[in-house]
Order: sequence, then structure tokens, then C-alpha cells
Amino acid sequence: MQKTATHTPRKPPPKQIPRSASSPSPPPPPRRMPNVAFRDNQFPREDSPQDLSTNSATVLDLAAVEPVKAARRCRAAIAAATGGYHKEMRQHIVEAYAIARGLQKNRQAWRSFIEDEFWQHRKRPPKMDDRGRPLLHVTVFVFGAIDRNIYKRASKYAAGLKQYWIDNVPAREVAAKIEEDGGIEALSQASAESKPKKKQKPEQSSKLTFSASEARRGSLLALSEGQEAHLIVRRVTGERGVVARIVRFDPVKT
Repeated sequence: MQKTATHTPRKPPPKQIPRSASSPSPPPPPRRMPNVAFRDNQFPREDSPQDLSTNSATVLDLAAVEPVKAARRCRAAIAAATGGYHKEMRQHIVEAYAIARGLQKNRQAWRSFIEDEFWQHRKRPPKMDDRGRPLLHVTVFVFGAIDRNIYKRASKYAAGLKQYWIDNVPAREVAAKIEEDGGIEALSQASAESKPKKKQKPEQSSKLTFSASEARRGSLLALSEGQEAHLIVRRVTGERGVVARIVRFDPVKT
């Protein structure tokens, strides 16, 4: 038996509608953006602190967060100074004050500060226990006090700032206070005069004075020439120097 093949008719293709030149083209499909997770620290927040590591940050700003970096920057500025401008020098003194405040509050920064190679040139470098009194060490550091003359100047500046330090004056008010109080020289002089003076020891004479009662003096004068005697004395220091008081006198019988 012969099978007949069946024929399935094909559907005609859709008619192409001619597009006129005035008809607008359909908009392209929206482009899908990749889903990227941004880190929290990739973009600064509105309330994030200013990046103080740049050169635009002042030493006073830097002193509160990175006091060691501020100290090195301050020292470089002082070393590059070419004139004795009082206003500029006063600003550096204020910066040293602010740096000392920052180091006092930051134990790790103080450790880094005292490990700086600068202290290899000092006979008595600061220690961890000195963090409570950093003012002199900071002025020595920023002014590069590698000789006695510069050390005296740095010490003078630290002495002038001492009262502000005790009164906990904010660093941004120190410059105006220095000018109001007559300058750093006047402050240093006032600090030196306020120190308690050391008691001076009475001058001692090279001569030794003896004192004795009338009876012992008479017995002493009654000694014949060459006669021996035993004396017991007690040394007393007075206004006239050292006085040997005769407390016992025993002539040696011949």
C-alpha cells in the first residue's frame, strides 16, 4: 500500500511596513548598570573630619591628631626661616604649645616622638615618664636645640609658656595672650623672677675661732710653754662662720 506525503503550507512572512522619514525611531532599551558595592571609606561623608595629612592643613590643626608630624613640620619651618620676624616666631611658639598638648594626650604619639633620631644628639633624651611635662622637650625639638645657645632660647620660650600651660589656656588663644602680656621675653623674665631663690650657704672663713668659758679660758692661759692638753670641741656654724666651742679641757700633768 502506497503512502501519500502530506504538505504543510508555510505561513507567509509578515509584511514590511515602510517607515517614513518623518516617523521617530524607537528609543534604545535602558542600559543596565552593574551592581557595584562601594566601601564605606571610598567616599568621604559629610560629617567626616578633614584630611589633615595634606600640606593645606595648618600645624595647629595637625597638632591635635598627628602631633609628631606637626612637630616635624614646625621644626622644618623654623629651620627655613630667614629673619627674626616676631609675629612669625610667635606663631611657631604657639604651634609648639599646641604640639605639646597633643603629645600629652596621646601615649603612642609620645612614644614615637621620643624615638625620633633627633634625640640621639641629646645627652638626656626624654622618657615615657616625661609625657606629663612635655613643653620643654617640644620647644627643644622644634627649635633644633643641638647646642647650648639654642637650648637656652628654647628653654626660655618654654618658661614663658609655663603659666598658660598651668592655666590650661587653649592653643588658639595663646598668640593673643602673648601679645597682650608684653611678648615672650617679658613672660620668660616674669617666670624666672617667680622661681623661689635657693638659700645661700653662709660664707665660711678659713680661720677657725675657738670659744670657751671663763674657767676654761683661764686654764688654757695658765698652760706653760710646751705643755700638752686634751681638748674636746664641738663645731658650730653661725654668722661668723665655723666656731669650735671648747666643751672640755684637760691639761696633761707633767
